[in-house]
Amino acid sequence: MMEDGFVVAEAIGYQAGPDFYAAEALKFGSSDKAMDFQRRTMLANCRTGRIRGMTPIPKLPGSVSFTVTPTRHPPYRASIVIGVNVIHLNLCECVETKDPISVVRQWAVGVGAQLGVHD
Repeated sequence: MMEDGFVVAEAIGYQAGPDFYAAEALKFGSSDKAMDFQRRTMLANCRTGRIRGMTPIPKLPGSVSFTVTPTRHPPYRASIVIGVNVIHLNLCECVETKDPISVVRQWAVGVGAQLGVHD
């Protein structure tokens, strides 16, 4: 993180019974450094062998969705690079849908739109 000029991070979580959602935003020294952090952390996560189904998120360059297994934490994830920021979105397995990773991807696209990413 220090090599990439880490500046600050903010995180928020929401829990209602067994349902848990979380978002983290990390700010880096430049957009190139944010992308480098994204690349390094995704590579490190892949090397654990616990990442499944990593795919790019359309409309969000440099961003991916994936599932972490096994984990005690929310398994459905997205990691988004927007300018100098890396944003992590986490969704629990409790979401009642046949395609929870699609829910995370839609959430990511919505966050991107809120932060000025356009088609």
